Amino acid sequence: MSKINLKTLKIITISLGLLSVANVILLGIYIINCYLVLTLLIDNLYMEVVYVGFATLVSVSLIIFGCYSINKNHFLRGGISNLVAGIITTGIYLNYTLNLAMLQKFDPLGYFLSLPPLINGIIGIITSKV
Repeated sequence: MSKINLKTLKIITISLGLLSVANVILLGIYIINCYLVLTLLIDNLYMEVVYVGFATLVSVSLIIFGCYSINKNHFLRGGISNLVAGIITTGIYLNYTLNLAMLQKFDPLGYFLSLPPLINGIIGIITSKV
């Protein structure tokens, strides 16, 4: 693969990574805020806040590590890392869309929130094969 195409793919993956980090952080903050409001009414929902916060932290860390790995020409490692982060983000969104009526207002566009890390992971894995 030529250096120009490789450089273009790196720019695309870093851009998708920044978009992914913003999506995951904003989704995590929104879910945490909704559950913090509900925690005032029901005491045992505090652990949901901890779960979402931890999953958001793991997902953001994986995206950053994946983009860094792709930037350092470790495409398979970066692709797998971003793909796992996309799966975690999709799981968070699907779980809390079904359980939290406040997230259902994002349908059907809400499902596109988890696409950037998934696409980023697929690009990294395909690039490692070439």
